[in-house]
Amino acid sequence: MNYCARVAGHCGRCEGELPFAFTMAFQPIVELAEARVVSFEALVRGVKGLADELDIALIAEGVETRAEALWLGRLGITRQQGFYFARP
Repeated sequence: MNYCARVAGHCGRCEGELPFAFTMAFQPIVELAEARVVSFEALVRGVKGLADELDIALIAEGVETRAEALWLGRLGITRQQGFYFARP
């Protein structure tokens, strides 16, 4: 299901579709992942579940280490970007 038509990075209004898009930035959560704070893992799992239920793509931003990428991957978040993958 496609909720948004994207034009130049923005969500366009389309008949029968939602007039907005969700952007969820995980950078603060990813930065704390190595501290193994359980409440953050629960939050990430909850957001992932919500995104799955609504068929919304979820992208983790700010991934800087292999450990962060693996941690997110174990939680089912496979779309990731950050310095770990490529520097700007």
